[in-house]
Amino acid sequence: MTEIQRHFSTKEEQRNYIASVITLLREMFHGNPCDRLSPS
Repeated sequence: MTEIQRHFSTKEEQRNYIASVITLLREMFHGNPCDRLSPS
């Protein structure tokens, strides 16, 4: 078992966690960095 797998009791929780991480990364890379870094 990997370190991450130990934190989840079910495969469903694991899948949801991985999906949320992928979504976060996708937003970071495809979003406009200038909008993120500029003070609003």
